[in-house]
Amino acid sequence: MHSWARLRLKPEPKAEIERVNKAFEIITLAVHISGKIMSTEDWIFERQVMPHIDAVTEHTIQHLAVGNIEIQEGMYSLGAVYMRHGWHVKAMEWYERALAGREQPLGADNLEALGTVLEMASVLNTQGQYDKALKWFGWALAGQENVLGVHHPYTLATINKMASILNTQGQHDKALEWFGRGLAGQEEVLGVHHPHTLATVQSMASVFYSQRHNDKALEWYGRALAGWEQTLGVDHPTTLTTVRDMALAFKDQGQSDKALELYGRVLAGRKKVLGINHPHTLTIAHEIASIPNNPGQYNAGREKLIGTNHPGTQNTTHCVRNLHEGSEQTEQAQSLWTRPAAPNGPSVQGRWLQSTGLLMLVGLVIVTVALVAFATFVFSRGLLRPPTTELFETLIEAFFLFVVSQVINQLM
Repeated sequence: MHSWARLRLKPEPKAEIERVNKAFEIITLAVHISGKIMSTEDWIFERQVMPHIDAVTEHTIQHLAVGNIEIQEGMYSLGAVYMRHGWHVKAMEWYERALAGREQPLGADNLEALGTVLEMASVLNTQGQYDKALKWFGWALAGQENVLGVHHPYTLATINKMASILNTQGQHDKALEWFGRGLAGQEEVLGVHHPHTLATVQSMASVFYSQRHNDKALEWYGRALAGWEQTLGVDHPTTLTTVRDMALAFKDQGQSDKALELYGRVLAGRKKVLGINHPHTLTIAHEIASIPNNPGQYNAGREKLIGTNHPGTQNTTHCVRNLHEGSEQTEQAQSLWTRPAAPNGPSVQGRWLQSTGLLMLVGLVIVTVALVAFATFVFSRGLLRPPTTELFETLIEAFFLFVVSQVINQLM
């Protein structure tokens, strides 16, 4: 397609506009359609064709019929492609072109144009341009309220996105105000137990936690938890995440017993669903071990999976050791400081060093063999004369002794 498009373009572009637009339509059909789940093969293929898309669009962009719906869809698709692969500047360029085409016939408040505005706001948000993102989300919101209504799920989703940005900026009070606005609409339209509604409740709890209003955070986490348990079940990962968030809030309040109780529930749930040695399960074990007055016995699962000398295990051990020292439990702390290496072998770093040493040793042996062959050739032909001969022999002997010493070190 790339080669065909280049060959078909002649110095007279007006005669080729139809072919140019057809080439653009075909090349954009090669990319993934938004809304469908991408497979690994789709992702790799899309990445492979992107250079060809760049080449074709470079030759065709000035001749595209922007008023053509298929062309607008192609521009929007390319914006989505570049956004997926992290090319934010190019994504914005194609979204802007699509928006210009979509606004012309129907105005700025048609749904296609509003969808493009939302995507552009998402690009700005990803780039960390929060003020600009809020402005574009605000434009989209005004259009959605006009076209869809203030309580339409899409409108409410935009409100929550703006609230999330405000929270990221540290504007917690404004974030709560906007989350509250979105929540009121979701409860009315979707119901109190709808996942989108519960996600907003969880977000509000997180804002309170960020403000260090732990009592308020626990109240809202509890509300979300009740909904998740009823909707998803007690051992669902989302439910257990909320339980963990509550445990963190209790831990920050110094209520270690309540924190341990909730952490125990999370640990039991993750062991049941993921297994005792799953990294997510062991992460909870690490957090349990970090709670004051907890002996840290939960480190055993981490040791079993990745070994005592693994950095993750050592991190947990270090955390428990510091807690023992802070609570003047010197015997427990000293036992951890003098803890011997596990019988499962050397650490990852130690194994790497051993492998590197063996490779260096093999290299030295090869060099020695080559040097001996070279010396034999030189001596047999009489190419060196005294005193150069004696110096060369001394260097070979010294190098040979060095290699022998390295072999002995590796064997020991």
